[in-house]
Amino acid sequence: KQWYQRRVPITPGGNIKSEALSEIRSLRAPPDVIRDILEGVLQLMGIFDTSWVSMRSFLANRGVKEEIISFDARKIAPEIRNSVEALLQKNKKSFDPKVAKRASVACAPLASWVRANVQFSIVLEKIGPLEGEQRGLMKKVQKSQMRVENLEKALDVVEQEVAEMRCRFDKRTTEASRLAIELDQATETITAAENLVGKLVGEHTRWTSQVEVLQSELEELP
Repeated sequence: KQWYQRRVPITPGGNIKSEALSEIRSLRAPPDVIRDILEGVLQLMGIFDTSWVSMRSFLANRGVKEEIISFDARKIAPEIRNSVEALLQKNKKSFDPKVAKRASVACAPLASWVRANVQFSIVLEKIGPLEGEQRGLMKKVQKSQMRVENLEKALDVVEQEVAEMRCRFDKRTTEASRLAIELDQATETITAAENLVGKLVGEHTRWTSQVEVLQSELEELP
């Protein structure tokens, strides 16, 4: 999450009008207040030719208002900021809101914009190390999140394998129970068969004895 906004609004409570910029551009000999403010604007925008011709050319650009409003204070190099700070100190009166407004309706918000961007650039420089630390922490968080996601995927695979193994175990347990029942039944059948065989052996022995007796009796007949 960002701790600040990168762009500084043109004014705290309103927007500059394109008509006001056109009015400034139409001036043949602008007062020093307007020159000072526009010099600050141009320097922050990276334009070092601060002649009135260059200023008028800048104001004539299509979309100049949007370019100023959407300006990113991160683009301000330290040396440029120092130069504009010197300008603000040297011509402090020109950047006074009341003085700027008397010079031009459009100049007051531009003067505020210059001061705000310089101050904001200083803030960005101070919190730069914190931003680096924040980016480092965010990378660690992202890596941790990726590890958690990978572990969750691995856990899903393990849970699926466990479920499959449990299903196979249940099937084998059921099969083992069925085989145990069949084994008990087979054992009972074998036991019954052995008992029957034992009885048949006894009966065979008895019959054999009777046959021998009858045979003896037959031999003794006259």
